[in-house]
Amino acid sequence: MEDVPANLTTRDVTLYVHDTLENISDLELADLDKPAMAACESFRRVSTACRYIRNRDGRQGPRDRFPLFLTSNHGLDELYTRILTNTFGRNLPRASRGLS
Repeated sequence: MEDVPANLTTRDVTLYVHDTLENISDLELADLDKPAMAACESFRRVSTACRYIRNRDGRQGPRDRFPLFLTSNHGLDELYTRILTNTFGRNLPRASRGLS
């Protein structure tokens, strides 16, 4: 991956986000570049974000979940902690919060 120019990776991540989220009526097409930029070229981070945004659990829709992924990227642990906290609340076991 080090040999792939960053602009190509960013383009591919952006295309993935558009392809995955463009048919969700709650989201504006103009907003779809934002998760790609927040992913910092990480396909794993953006694919996890897109799957979570698309999931409907009855409590929150895609528009509610979308902002969760627009903040800075501090790695997958932080992303998973945000998802768990957003889903289950702040009463997570210590290990789930990355506080082993």
